[in-house]
Amino acid sequence: AVVSEKHDELVFNEPSESLLQRIHMCNSRLVNAGKAWGEIESLLGPPNQQDEVLRMEAAQRRVQAETELLMEEFEREEQALSLATEEVRRLEAGNGKKAA
Repeated sequence: AVVSEKHDELVFNEPSESLLQRIHMCNSRLVNAGKAWGEIESLLGPPNQQDEVLRMEAAQRRVQAETELLMEEFEREEQALSLATEEVRRLEAGNGKKAA
């Protein structure tokens, strides 16, 4: 026998208070929902503020490092453009002397 099942899944890492209230309202309405629905409440507890601060600090460090790399790349590109522009001017000036 071949069984094919499909289901949709939503993951809320840090649900808002209003979402939690809605889940609790639905949970009280679902009398025969079974054990699986009751288990969701333990997963949706209040967010840990210390973990959130650590995640934000790590994200800030990643953004800072990425910004520094991009600024270095920008400076290199800006220098290359400046050298190329200078070379074009030099070549144009040289061609102007030959044409005269």
